[in-house]
Amino acid sequence: MRLLIPYINAMIKLRLETLRLSVSGRITGTVYINLSKVFFPEETWNDFPLTIFNWWSHSFLNGNEGDYRFMDGPFYFKIIKKNGLYFLEGFFDRKLIVSTELDIDEFQCSLIHNIEILLNTIKKNKWDIDANLDIELLNENLCKLKKNI
Repeated sequence: MRLLIPYINAMIKLRLETLRLSVSGRITGTVYINLSKVFFPEETWNDFPLTIFNWWSHSFLNGNEGDYRFMDGPFYFKIIKKNGLYFLEGFFDRKLIVSTELDIDEFQCSLIHNIEILLNTIKKNKWDIDANLDIELLNENLCKLKKNI
């Protein structure tokens, strides 16, 4: 069953208190899209924010539209433009399960904010991770996103 949500602010949510550095050097944490009282994929979704924020910022910088994947599981969302309006559509496998109109500027600000939270947490905790290239790329993408505001 597809859930059609009237216009709301779709906000990326990275829960700072859940961020952890695994023994293998990967950062995990709860990350999801908050669609008012609907959460995609779910409010307790645990994933790899460094990886997915790199993917999402890359997709956003390449024209906003496209697939925004989660690393764990078959969930992803698309941002599409129809008649001058943007929409966020959430999928499980290839099945559309949620759709809402999207304020693309607010979504961009949400992406920037959560990338900053992640990068600041890595720096503050002095996490020695084996992903310096990923951090460097995310910093570059963050600078580009900020220039596009």
